[in-house]
Amino acid sequence: MRTHGHIPALTCLSALTFLPLVGCSTPRTGESVTAAPRDAAPSDVSLVASTTDPTDNPKQAAWKAATRGLHFDTGRLVVDPQGPPDADAAFRHYRDGRRFFAENRFVDAIGAYRDALSRWFDSPETIEALGDACHMKGETGWAIACYRTLLDDEPTRADVRFKLATMLWADSQSNDAVAEMTRVTELDPARADAHERLAIWHYYLDDPATAWRHVHAARAAGGDVPPQFIPLLSTRMADPGAGR
Repeated sequence: MRTHGHIPALTCLSALTFLPLVGCSTPRTGESVTAAPRDAAPSDVSLVASTTDPTDNPKQAAWKAATRGLHFDTGRLVVDPQGPPDADAAFRHYRDGRRFFAENRFVDAIGAYRDALSRWFDSPETIEALGDACHMKGETGWAIACYRTLLDDEPTRADVRFKLATMLWADSQSNDAVAEMTRVTELDPARADAHERLAIWHYYLDDPATAWRHVHAARAAGGDVPPQFIPLLSTRMADPGAGR
């Protein structure tokens, strides 16, 4: 038996005593040798299973490499250092991460942002960018941890709090999502998109009166809710501001 990496290469041996083990057969005189169909059932399932490592997945390996040294279990972002602080090296990694993100290479972006933060953690832009990349990879909890870490130091960042609220809603943390988005409207009353989200969220939370209030606030700020939303909300409660 020869091996290539971890996958044994089974060879059909001429000795008949080995044939039952590997599922080979000796062709009769005048019979051509043809490969078995790709979907043919293996003669020995346990043998075939032993030749394939289900964890030997390039995408999984890339993900593990990109996220090594990142920790989110405390609800905040923690990054293992990779050497002495170096702002120049951190900026180069951050720049690579931005490029990877623009190319939709989100795993590579996460790895680059991790490298940047491991050399210079005091970088709000990189923490936010890492949260965005985690969001794009579907790691909602990780994105939440990044945004919370950033807001611990910059609590008046309405743009980051908007992202946090959106992630909390996606993570089924509706009460926290509403509280954070309400805080966005307090920090920036002109954010029509925040009022729009709150109108829709309060509709789903069976609070039509508050939903209508945010509909009007969104319009006053120069925005609006989706047109199909108004008929839905009207079935719950007529517009209390109609005719005013």
